[in-house]
Amino acid sequence: MSKHDHLYKTKTWRAMRREQLYKSPLCVYCLDLGVTEPANIADHIIAHRGSLERFYDASNLQSLCKHCHDSVKSREEHSGESIGCDVNGLPRNKKYW
Repeated sequence: MSKHDHLYKTKTWRAMRREQLYKSPLCVYCLDLGVTEPANIADHIIAHRGSLERFYDASNLQSLCKHCHDSVKSREEHSGESIGCDVNGLPRNKKYW
C-alpha cells in the first residue's frame, strides 16, 4: 500500500480513469507487440510520486492491461529504462532508434 493510495479514491481520478479507458480501451504495450488486449489500468507514464500536477495530468496517462502494468511497467520504473520492442523489432523507447 502506497502513501498516495488516497488519490486513487477521489472523484476526479475515477472520472479521469474512466475517460482514459474509454478513449483508449486497449493495452498500449500489447499493441506494440501486435496483440489486442483490453486495458483495465489507467497508468501514469511518468510516475507521479505524490505530485498532484502530474497525478491529475490526463496527458500523462496510458492504458495498460494488469499483466503489463504489474510486470513490464514495474520493471521499467525500477530500472529507469524502457523494456521491450514493438512488433517491428524496434525498441519501444524511441530514444534508441
